[in-house]
Amino acid sequence: MFQNILCRVQAPVFSISRLPNRRSFSYVSAHSSFPASLYRFQVHRDSRLYDKAFEQYGREAEDGVEVNADGLVYPSRTVKCSNGALFMPNTHLMQKVTRMSNDYYLEEVESGKAAAEAHYLCIPKGTAIPKSLILFRLNSTLTRFYLEFGRTFNPDAWLERNPYHDAFSDDEEEWMDY
Repeated sequence: MFQNILCRVQAPVFSISRLPNRRSFSYVSAHSSFPASLYRFQVHRDSRLYDKAFEQYGREAEDGVEVNADGLVYPSRTVKCSNGALFMPNTHLMQKVTRMSNDYYLEEVESGKAAAEAHYLCIPKGTAIPKSLILFRLNSTLTRFYLEFGRTFNPDAWLERNPYHDAFSDDEEEWMDY
């Protein structure tokens, strides 16, 4: 489902013939700063990632992470979603996913679940990624990062200002400019 947000990174042509153990493309790229403004819908202001191995009912499914045997969380795509806090550019896919999450949240509140601080979290393009995001005490590090660099938006106001038809097509790279 999230394959559209992962793009191939071509290796430079001149280096391919010189490297015997070459890798022509990668679905993962490393950055020292956010390459574009990226968004995440979350119900709580703080980060609440948890180990999927310990079934925690009442927790947001997309906040569950798969912890490796060595105790670390590695980036990967799991069966249902990304292995970690999922941030996406304002594309049609992002709008579909986050609108659905917001609808589920509103249904739960209408059914009697306590209301929280649902919001869109935006990390603006160019924001430096702190070296401390190395998964040790991940939730507290993410929470500090979100509070310092993230901007939050009320879901209704954000959805009104960002209509679906104005989002970028998932197969275009234009969102990297924003």
